[in-house]
Amino acid sequence: MKGKFQVLIKRYQEWGDPAHQHSYKPAGAVSNYVHSLKLGDEMNFKLIRANVKLQYVNNGVKGFPGVQTITMIAVGAGLAPMVQALHEMLANAEDLTSIVFLYGNRTVSDILLKSQLDDWQEKFARKFKMVYVIGSRYNE
Repeated sequence: MKGKFQVLIKRYQEWGDPAHQHSYKPAGAVSNYVHSLKLGDEMNFKLIRANVKLQYVNNGVKGFPGVQTITMIAVGAGLAPMVQALHEMLANAEDLTSIVFLYGNRTVSDILLKSQLDDWQEKFARKFKMVYVIGSRYNE
């Protein structure tokens, strides 16, 4: 996507009982602010030039030579950088690395980009396995 970017921001609502701090999470200040914006509102973004992720292309070679399987683990909105990497990895037909993605959420309705992930699992069945982990250690 040259010349544009997309932002995936999950709104975090208040969760749990404030009387039980070990299981209480307040509403997300930034996520709720972004979701309150109206069409045409503006906000600023900061570009971080240094990428701390391992680069998929090293010395002109795509992939991870010698690696047979990559396991990705994410919860909630943590899937965003995984999806960014998956776009590149799944598009490379020469890369035979198997990918297993463990993705956790409290409920099925919390799963972000589920249709995209399911489509990839079907389209790249020999290369990509999606594992959804649903639940919470706390009772809601």
